[in-house]
Amino acid sequence: MTEVLAKVQQVKYRLPEGVTDPAIAKITDGASAIQYIAFTATGSLPRKSRTS
Repeated sequence: MTEVLAKVQQVKYRLPEGVTDPAIAKITDGASAIQYIAFTATGSLPRKSRTS
């Protein structure tokens, strides 16, 4: 969990202004390891070209 939080902090500056901070939660039910990832948006942003 610590590694995930650290990686998110490393790239958080790249998110658009005004977005809600990412929410990360760990839930353990003992059944199996499953990862849920969700992204939401009310619109789209123009694509940026990668130069690296």
